[in-house]
Amino acid sequence: MRQLNRAMTVPLNQERRRSQRVKIDLTGRYMLADRREFSCRTLDMSPGGVSLIAPA
Repeated sequence: MRQLNRAMTVPLNQERRRSQRVKIDLTGRYMLADRREFSCRTLDMSPGGVSLIAPA
């Protein structure tokens, strides 16, 4: 069992994403299902998604 766990563990610094991410710095807005909107800032994007931050 120890070998199986070791094989499944990926180092934190190893990239596991399928697509390369591109760093960007854009302001924007996002909307929840209930139609409330919030400000945000994008950090990076890829063909598969976007990483953003928003105030709590």
